[in-house]
Amino acid sequence: MATAETQFSSGQFEDAYPAGFEDHFWALHRIYTLTQQLLKNGAKQDEPLLEVGCGRGWVVKALRKTGWNIFGCELGKPEITPSLKPYIWIETAAEQLPIGFREQVKHLLILDVLEHIHDRKQFLSTLIFAFPNLTSITVTVPARRELWSNYDDFYGHFLRFSKSDLHLEIPKHWRETNAP
Repeated sequence: MATAETQFSSGQFEDAYPAGFEDHFWALHRIYTLTQQLLKNGAKQDEPLLEVGCGRGWVVKALRKTGWNIFGCELGKPEITPSLKPYIWIETAAEQLPIGFREQVKHLLILDVLEHIHDRKQFLSTLIFAFPNLTSITVTVPARRELWSNYDDFYGHFLRFSKSDLHLEIPKHWRETNAP
């Protein structure tokens, strides 16, 4: 299964994503950057996308607001805004989603998730197998191991990444046939 060893508590969701945080310049720029990356990866706004580990759904909300057909799934049980409930599965691993939906998804977003998972290669292999038409995976992770802090401990991180670390996490067989 592609499940993480650490799941946020409701307090951690509140600390990481307080009310109004989605209007902060960092969050707004992140959505712009994600949109540019999705377009670069060949994603189309009308095709279903999936954010794995979507938390409270702020990325789902922001991208849907700009016209993307994005959904989310989350292992934890965060409080979800009622308007997002039709688009987010909670307490659900991505590979447990209906096969008909998984077959439609070509692009996954895995944003600030891999650092919470001990066996990242197995996690990614499971996702790649579960989404047979997958063509791109957009990943964000905390960088620079020397910046490790008590925040990493608090949020259950296993590590911070370098670019080469992250590249090696993607299963080689998939990287060779799908990566640019």
